[in-house]
Amino acid sequence: MNASLPACDCDPVGSLEGGVCDSHTDLDLGMISGQCRCKANVRGTRCDDCKAGYYGLSQSDPLGCQPCNCDPRGIIMMDAPCDQISGDCSCKRYVTGRYCNQCLPEYWGLSNNLGGCRPCECDFGGAFNNRCMMDSGQCDCRRHLIGRQCSDVQPGYFCAPLDYYKYEAEEATGLSPTDPSLPVSSAA
Repeated sequence: MNASLPACDCDPVGSLEGGVCDSHTDLDLGMISGQCRCKANVRGTRCDDCKAGYYGLSQSDPLGCQPCNCDPRGIIMMDAPCDQISGDCSCKRYVTGRYCNQCLPEYWGLSNNLGGCRPCECDFGGAFNNRCMMDSGQCDCRRHLIGRQCSDVQPGYFCAPLDYYKYEAEEATGLSPTDPSLPVSSAA
């Protein structure tokens, strides 16, 4: 009587030797009859899925899949850092980039905190805008203003608060539009 071997159902793309499975059971060698032998970065009973942290199952890749290369500080899920097909990383709220390794504009300091980056918070009057350097958080300061957020005045200078200034209209006297002391318009 001829016993037939179980048919292999291994994915030839992700398994070793083009999809050949174990022909017999030998527990000392870790062999189980019909079990697929996956490439190093592949998993699944059929060897048809990339391991967590890997993507792009390919027959030409000797390891089967390539690493995601996501920045661990900027990703949402450590167990599934990237898309299994494209390799795009899943970024935290204020993080961007294919590998989640950059802060969005107006944010800085990529870290392990919940949002991934923190706001620049540049001084409204002291900085040209609310963008800052991604690594240091330094805002782009106007002349004679200093500090990370541009909220401090350079030594030797002072900045008066707005309520210090008097507006011309506060002490103005009303004049008629035909008053001879007003400049003459040359519009004809």
